[in-house]
Amino acid sequence: MSQRLRWHYSSASGIYLPVGVVVGYDSNDPVPTGWELFTDADGRSLMGTDGTSGVTGGGDYSVSLSSTSSGSHTGPYDTGVSNWRVSTGDTYQNNGPDGTSYGNHNHTVTITRTPARNNCRLIRVTDEQKKIPAGALLMSEDSTQRPYVVSFDTLNNASGYMTANTSTSTSGSSTSTSVTTVSVPHDHYKIVTGSRSVATVADAIYPSNMTHSHSISPSVSEDVKRMYLMVWKATEDIRKDAGGLIVMYTGTVLPAGWSWLTDQNDRFIRNSSSPGARSGSGYYLNVSGTLSTEGHAHGTSGSGSITGAPIPHRSLVTHNHSIGGTSSWQPAYYKIKLMKYIG
Repeated sequence: MSQRLRWHYSSASGIYLPVGVVVGYDSNDPVPTGWELFTDADGRSLMGTDGTSGVTGGGDYSVSLSSTSSGSHTGPYDTGVSNWRVSTGDTYQNNGPDGTSYGNHNHTVTITRTPARNNCRLIRVTDEQKKIPAGALLMSEDSTQRPYVVSFDTLNNASGYMTANTSTSTSGSSTSTSVTTVSVPHDHYKIVTGSRSVATVADAIYPSNMTHSHSISPSVSEDVKRMYLMVWKATEDIRKDAGGLIVMYTGTVLPAGWSWLTDQNDRFIRNSSSPGARSGSGYYLNVSGTLSTEGHAHGTSGSGSITGAPIPHRSLVTHNHSIGGTSSWQPAYYKIKLMKYIG
């Protein structure tokens, strides 16, 4: 069921809550008479809107970026094998006939970022009310202390997106990564000319599957449109003197004495003890980092030979990669309208 959600402002002259008002609820008591659990948004973070409420989306938390191309290298010979040492008068070529180093490649790095969440249970008015119940969680754009409420530090001190859920809790963000294992065939050519006591070698080719992966602990930051609102918990029933406290509303008509919250459209709600600010330019994940330095083996033989013996190749050739970029990323959301009481 798609419904309109709005945030509500209460006045000093007495509170009227029409059917459809929604608030957070942090209490062990049963849902108050005239209210019901509101579960339409459960599991989704709350986002303001100037348009239709009840719209959902987001929630694809994995992004994939390509590392820089790296790993190109020449093919070092094994100085420990007498048959392959370069002697005085020889010429030695690490690269291929065209002078190119081999092994250039990249990896796909997948970042899975689970957002931090400030979870709270929501309840909705089913019969018109003239009070906000004790245990209700309300919000404001400022930190001014009001009667009958206390700062709800459980959420204000956390860094999560305000999220509808079955109970009050917080969870921090988590990041996991994976790097594709690649197999990049490439050759090396070694040309030795001149007088040799053992043999003359030409165009020894070293194919390799170069199968390997890397690890990475990237720097990850979120660039997400958001607004910061402070959470207050009602210590007793509130019937008046609660101006500035924000609630939600699923009705279709703006009640008299209320106004829509400005600059809320498509902004996630983040809780804070320093509320009011708007920030973020979109819904992105910024990633940067360096993949671990890894070696790869070429094996111990090539297509050429010296007096019928395999041509060895040094196996420990190390390299790394860097990664950086921006990719679309957005918490699972439930769009709601926010409004405040103006008396």
